[in-house]
Amino acid sequence: MAEPELKPLRLPAVPNKILEAGIRFLDCFWERSQYEIGGGTVLAARWNHRHSTDVDCFMKEDLFRSVYELKASNMREMLQELEDDGELTFGELNSRMLVIEFPDLGSMSLISGTNLVRIQDTLECEEATRVRLESSAEILAKKLAFRVVDGRWMQRDFFDLVIASKCDPIAYSLAMDVLTEEERSSVANILRLRLTCSTLELGEIQNPFHADVADQTWELAAELFEGKEIELPPVPKTN
Repeated sequence: MAEPELKPLRLPAVPNKILEAGIRFLDCFWERSQYEIGGGTVLAARWNHRHSTDVDCFMKEDLFRSVYELKASNMREMLQELEDDGELTFGELNSRMLVIEFPDLGSMSLISGTNLVRIQDTLECEEATRVRLESSAEILAKKLAFRVVDGRWMQRDFFDLVIASKCDPIAYSLAMDVLTEEERSSVANILRLRLTCSTLELGEIQNPFHADVADQTWELAAELFEGKEIELPPVPKTN
């Protein structure tokens, strides 16, 4: 059976430059069909709701580990050479992830693991590299499972969830299903407590489509985790 046609999506200028620089390294060790691009930058490209720069890629754990076990020393040597030449400012490699940081641009990561959402798939790819993009549901699910539940959340993670509830309610619902009722209630309680104590920071979201929505992120997120409906102004046209 022929592979389905993928719709191209252009990333914003800065992450596009990061991807262009980082993929030259990845091409030395993996096929582009072996990983997908995800993270907040892909959501920002789809929804135009905020600015995002870093590029996060994801692949199956066995594919990453098989290459790591055979070529870890080669990868470290190459990273050191690039750092010595000034092409990158930082490189980290272990058996689960690779992180490369480029001067004056940002970082690109390749993280191994398993997908959390198996129902929704995407037929999109990054325009220039043709690397497949993760579904919005999978991106949101990873934010919930690996950042929100672990308490490593950022304001932008909740802002993405708030926008997803209106931009892509199916993806939002699939992502929220990765949490148990107890976990959702716990997050809601923590948000309410911190709102009461004014211990939640504002202003972390870059160029939000609506400043008031960004400022109300924590309150809106608390309402979502309490199972309430929220109201938002019109979101920018999605891609």
